[in-house]
Formats: sequence, C-alpha cells, structure tokens
Amino acid sequence: MKGALQLVKVAGIPVRVHWTFGLLLLWVMFISVSNGLGISGTALMVAIVGIVFLCVVLHEYGHALTARRFGVQTRDIILSPIGGIARLEFIPDKPRQEILIALAGPAVNLVIAIVLMTTALFVVPEQVDFASRKFWGWSEPQSVIILIAKINLILLLFNLTPAFPMDGGRVLRAALSIPFSRLAATQFAGFLGQGIGLFLFSAGMFKLLFGRSVYIFGLEVSDIVLAFIGVFVFLAARREISSVKLKASLQSTRVRDIIGKTLPTLPAGQLVVNTTGEVPQESGILLMDDGELEGVLFTEYLQHARESDVTGSTLRHYASGLYEKLDSNQSLGVVLELFQKNGYRLCPVYDGQELIGVITRSDLAQFVNGKKLIN
Repeated sequence: MKGALQLVKVAGIPVRVHWTFGLLLLWVMFISVSNGLGISGTALMVAIVGIVFLCVVLHEYGHALTARRFGVQTRDIILSPIGGIARLEFIPDKPRQEILIALAGPAVNLVIAIVLMTTALFVVPEQVDFASRKFWGWSEPQSVIILIAKINLILLLFNLTPAFPMDGGRVLRAALSIPFSRLAATQFAGFLGQGIGLFLFSAGMFKLLFGRSVYIFGLEVSDIVLAFIGVFVFLAARREISSVKLKASLQSTRVRDIIGKTLPTLPAGQLVVNTTGEVPQESGILLMDDGELEGVLFTEYLQHARESDVTGSTLRHYASGLYEKLDSNQSLGVVLELFQKNGYRLCPVYDGQELIGVITRSDLAQFVNGKKLIN
C-alpha cells in the first residue's frame, strides 16, 4: 500500500503503518495537552494508544495465522488511524474456513481481555468489581491494565457486529452462503454494513450541527471519530458487494470467452544467433519442440539473449517455466487466482490436447476493468 512504512516482519508477515497514523498520535497529544495532562500524562496517553494498536496487530495476526492453516497467505498487515487490516491473498469460499478465519481475530481480543482482567485481580484487586456498573463505565479512574482489557472487549463486540466489513459480517455472510448464494449472502451483510456506516456518520453530523448527542444502550455514538469510521464502513461494505459481484461474473465466464490470439512460435532448439528480425511486441514467444510446448520466452529475455549470448546457446536456455497449461473450459475466477498467487504473466490455453491460444495478464486486467465499469 502506498504511503505505508514497514515496522517489523513477524512470522513472514510484514506489519506496515500508514503515514496517517502519525496524525492520530498528533491528535492524541493535542487533546492531552489541551486537557492539562502535562508531559507525563501526554506520554501515558500516547503509550496507551500504542498498546491498543499492538492489540489490533495481534487481532490481525489471529486472522492471518488461521488463514495460513487453510493455505491462504497474507500479503501484509496495515495499520491506520481507524484500525488494522490483514490483507489476505483471497478469502476462502468454504463457509467453515471463512468463519474460523473471521472469528480468530475477536478471539485474540477475548484472550487478551481475560488475561488482563485476571492480572488486575492480583495487581489492583481493590479496583475490580465485575458486578458494579461503575467498574464497566469510563468516568472512574482505573488502572491501565483494566482500561486496556475493557478496550479489547469493545474491539471484540464491535468486530462481531453482523455487518460488513466487520468480522461478524463475514461470519454472517459465511453462514448465509450455506442455504443461499454467496452473492446474496454478501449483499445482505453488505447492506447491513452500509446501514450501520450511514447511521454512525449521521449521528456524528447530528452532534456537529445541532450539538445533541445520540446514545445506544447508554453509549454515545455521535462522535466525530465514529463518523469517520462510519464512512469507512459504508465504503468497505459497498466495495465488498462489488467485489463479490465481479467474482460471480468471473466464475460464470470461461477462458475460451476471452482467449487471446496465439503468440509467435519458435523452435526451442534454435540458436539465439539465428533469430533475426525485430523483437515481437507481444508478451512472449512460445517455444515448441516437435509440436509440444516446451517453454515461454518473454520478449525482454530474447532481447537480452541477443545482446549477451556469445556461446551459441539455444532459445531453450532462456525459456521460462512460469506458467501452467489451462483448459479452455476453466472459469476466469480460478484463472485470476492462479495469476495472482503465482505471478503468471501468461498461460497457454488448450482444448483437449490442442494448443488454441494464450491468456495474458493484460487480457484478464482488461476484462476485469470492463466488468468494474459495468458494475
């Protein structure tokens, strides 16, 4: 993601922070100083924010490491002022897997809250009274241990909201996709997410314009920060609906429907010095041996071979095996995942045993972008 700085890399997953996170820290310091907390109090508030976002990172690792168990890798974890996101390569279509991945994050928050509350029983027992309403409120001064525990419980409950893009929305979508189609399930959870996002934004604007707060179950929801979160929730829910619509369209489209023209071919055993003429402007050249595809020679490799080969090498020496044979009846949804996961630039397409053409990354991009415009 542009504008994100890598902090660490744990378990092979980079953790990056977006530059706007710095604005959050500045805002926290400004509010702290404005309320007369002084240097030590301001430092404590910044430290609390850092600890909370450490909990957010652990939450995202819950998703990422659970996804890894199902063969889904995570590109990275991004932190921003409104939270974190583990960018998975893809979301499994199997409901059970999606449910377990979605619940893993909130489960981490629950464990953190339990551990901290248990710790508080030994460290500050005089402050712990689970039966007291004051204990669960925010007006009474409490230990940082209890404060972080309560924040984790809030993260747990918020993320379990049954609407996209929260984890609860993914659980709801996965459950509904068992009796209904995945698209219908996504639309239902997405519409709930859009409604919640619109409500949070409206509540924030209501307070800003009229100076009156909006409460739900005794909790104020008319905060300007929640209003920004509402915008994010609304847009993320809409994006998820569009994404699943696109994927459904890809699943119903076959490779043969957008197959590109056959690339130029050359014998795999031909010497580099014997290749003449201009380098083709296509994605590559198919190298054949007795009518069978032996490899792909990308155009820049051919150019490099012509400029550097002095040993009389054959084209086979410069061939790439970064492709796999596709069946013309495969769905574009499967093919797109193969290209994304393996970094393919092109793949040959077969009808039975006959090579009938190729499909390239640009073919897929052109089709996907066209569908996005339609949707």
